[in-house]
Amino acid sequence: FPVTIHQRVDLGYNYTISGFFERWRTYLSKSMEVHLDGIFLGVAKALILGDKSDLDQDTVRVFSNTGSMHVLAVSGMHIGMFLLLFNAIFSMFPKWFSKRSALLWSIALIWIYGALSGASPSVMRAVIMFSILAFGQLFYRQQHSVNNLFLSAIVLFFIDPYVLFDIGFQLTYAAMFGLIFLYPEISSLVRIKNKWLHMGWEGTAVGLAATITTTPLTLFWFYQFPNYFALANIGVMVFGFFVLVEIGRAH
Repeated sequence: FPVTIHQRVDLGYNYTISGFFERWRTYLSKSMEVHLDGIFLGVAKALILGDKSDLDQDTVRVFSNTGSMHVLAVSGMHIGMFLLLFNAIFSMFPKWFSKRSALLWSIALIWIYGALSGASPSVMRAVIMFSILAFGQLFYRQQHSVNNLFLSAIVLFFIDPYVLFDIGFQLTYAAMFGLIFLYPEISSLVRIKNKWLHMGWEGTAVGLAATITTTPLTLFWFYQFPNYFALANIGVMVFGFFVLVEIGRAH
């Protein structure tokens, strides 16, 4: 029987690197479906795998209206957390892993995680930037966050020039510009001695900085502005904590 071009593409995809990670992503997704259900399943998939397919419309609308959709996407926070976690685990076994090898293995694992989570522009931006920072530590090189940001953008552009038109790419780099240039200034406006209140203000300052630089894009693409983003982000962080606790109990 003659084989169409479409059939050949599908057959070959299974043997590509993308196909390999897609199969693992599907396996992990089905594993979550066994242990979780309802809103916990949808949020867990979004937080860990960047898969929003199981989120109902009401949940998406609430997160979108409050400016909290970034929490339901794998981002720099996830990549940085995993890099520190992997490095801490490897460092527990100094007989097998030196400090340098522990960091190299950690870098390799965040690249694997980035591929498993869908390799979106925001994820790969974080993976590249954290890799540059880690390699800088290995070779004792001074770095500048703006240079790292532009280098990650150049790498993504050479991989896929059309990434410039991706909304996620535009939003993640706009947010990073806010964090680099505006966050220090906003954070210094208020001095709080209490540890917990200071942490709350730092988180609010981060949200303000990112919101200021992403608002033009948000208005252009989505025609709305999240009026309650500052309060919503605090609540979302608490909710995300309980989701992670639920995942731990399920396993």
